[in-house]
Amino acid sequence: MISFARLHLPYPVKAVQQEVEALPAQWHAHFNTAHYTGEWTAIALRSPGGSNTLLPEAAD
Repeated sequence: MISFARLHLPYPVKAVQQEVEALPAQWHAHFNTAHYTGEWTAIALRSPGGSNTLLPEAAD
């Protein structure tokens, strides 16, 4: 069984570090509370237009 794979992909380390440092300190409570107990927080790493939302927006 493969437990992980390493992809040798080049990426700009400094740019990624700057983006991580710019992430908001306050994370959002996850909207799906039906199938777990406890706390589950998240931030949007990718979102339409770069907005800080967890909910997908409808396509135009």
